[in-house]
Amino acid sequence: MDVGRVLVFASMASGMVAMPGWAWAHGGDRLDPPVPGEFFVVGVALTLVAAVVLFWRTGSEPSLRSTPRERMLDWPWLRPLVYVAGFVAVVLFLVGGVAGLVGSDDPLRNPLPVLVSPIFWPAIPLLAALLGNVYPALSPWQGLARIFGLGERERILHEERVGYRLGVVVFLLFAWMEFVAPFGSDPRLLAVAVLVYSAYLLVYIETVGRDTALESGDGFGVYAMLVAGIAPLEKTGGGDLVWRGWVRGLPQLPERPGLVAMVASMIGVVAFDGLAGTGWWSGTVEPLLEAIAGSPLSESWRRTVSGSIGLVLVIGVVWLTYMAAATATARVAGTSPSEAASRFAHALIPTAVAVTFGHYATAILGEGRRLLSLLSDPFGRGWDLLGTAGLTDAPLPDAGSAWLWALQVGAVLGGLLVGIVLVRERAASDLSDEGSILRVRIPISVFLVASAVGGLAILSAA
Repeated sequence: MDVGRVLVFASMASGMVAMPGWAWAHGGDRLDPPVPGEFFVVGVALTLVAAVVLFWRTGSEPSLRSTPRERMLDWPWLRPLVYVAGFVAVVLFLVGGVAGLVGSDDPLRNPLPVLVSPIFWPAIPLLAALLGNVYPALSPWQGLARIFGLGERERILHEERVGYRLGVVVFLLFAWMEFVAPFGSDPRLLAVAVLVYSAYLLVYIETVGRDTALESGDGFGVYAMLVAGIAPLEKTGGGDLVWRGWVRGLPQLPERPGLVAMVASMIGVVAFDGLAGTGWWSGTVEPLLEAIAGSPLSESWRRTVSGSIGLVLVIGVVWLTYMAAATATARVAGTSPSEAASRFAHALIPTAVAVTFGHYATAILGEGRRLLSLLSDPFGRGWDLLGTAGLTDAPLPDAGSAWLWALQVGAVLGGLLVGIVLVRERAASDLSDEGSILRVRIPISVFLVASAVGGLAILSAA
């Protein structure tokens, strides 16, 4: 077997196993302690050594060029399961929306904030990286559109014109509300935001079609579609389920306008959330940004303005750094920087997935259990409908252990190695000269290494 393929599978396995290790810094709090300095040093050393070895040991011939649809799967039980999952998603959406309006004012006693984050974001989109794009089946808006017969006619050319740009706007607005806005966890205001988004998306679905809206105007649908390229399963246009193998879907992703902005936002949002939970950010960057925001504002709004600036700056740094690498690549490949950035953007997705999985897995586990408790009494009436009201009393596993820190480092390393292999694959498929292939791979690979080292630095920051 080709060494690149072996490393892809090994890297993906290490990254997936390491998910629970990262900290959840939502709201500026970390659920587990930072990685010790010695793990950071070893992680950086392993990252540099592995990157150099993989870069030089893999050849210039692509090994993932075979068709992604390799084996048809006949699972008759899957369709009923999808219908049941969709029905449950719609019910949870309606219960959560009502609970946000009439339930407890305390976000810790209301299921809607937990449903929105981290269950809806990022659990469902990231589940697509393991199983394939499950979002169309679990999206409550898609379910409601099917129930009411909305979006039956597809405007196929619309998604080519709009690309992912509208989805990027939606995703960034959500990130701002979740991580920056002072009302992001208020159940009442969150319910209003959900209603506004629902109205927008249902109108958009009726205007352009269900599938078209999913891949252009729904930020979570765009996110799920991109990360689903990692998964070994794919649903064809005819509704058949096929096994295509791990990572094979990433080179097949449509290179539409906004792809680079979406991938940079996927990395930048998680980086901002991680940085905002560190002492360096709260002690150094935040006071500086608050000073820029101006003293006439109240403390709450100074923090909001400074957080907004910080979010834009972090995403901007990711985007500018990647574009600098793409510009260097374009000079060798003889193409434009924008085209080079789009051609290699899929290689950044494993890094985004590894960091996001690791960063939020602890929260998904803990908050998922709390959600089961809250759903027993969604409206704060003292009920115990599901018999799970006391589920949150059970202790979480210890997060500060050496094996967990080691797996955290392995997650970053896994995402890096997969990305480097994908860079090699794209360069080998686009170019024929071996010297050009080597030179084209260097800038993007350097960017991936820098991203991995940055992820380790955030992971170890207190």
